[in-house]
Amino acid sequence: EGLLVAEQNRGVRVRRPDPAIRSLIVGLRRKIESFALKELCHRGDEALSFFADNLSLFQAACRRGDMAEVVEHDMAFHRHIIESGGGADLVAVWVPVVTHMMLPYSRHRDLMDSYREHAAIVAALRRNDKAAALECLRANIQ
Repeated sequence: EGLLVAEQNRGVRVRRPDPAIRSLIVGLRRKIESFALKELCHRGDEALSFFADNLSLFQAACRRGDMAEVVEHDMAFHRHIIESGGGADLVAVWVPVVTHMMLPYSRHRDLMDSYREHAAIVAALRRNDKAAALECLRANIQ
């Protein structure tokens, strides 16, 4: 996944993404997920049923401050969008992009802000408001 870097005679370290390309990576991720979200909108309630359980677990993890679970449910949320809207081929493109982002949870004062961003995406999808869902998704990916 590109998260670790092996250095000869030094061992293995966690890769630090180049900050100069962060805006490019964010833009790529937004394009990939926006494409998938548009496709997901055509799938109806079946594709949306996943989000009820995911958001419930996400909310509980945020309230407990369990960062490992927050990341797990966050990634599952976005991966579901990709899988439902684009399938395995799009997942194969998305995974290296998302792993090159160090997810900035520190931008939130409270982890519940992250939960609320995800809940807003789902609420817009349930209202069948594709434009709002896309805007909420775009705001979430930073």
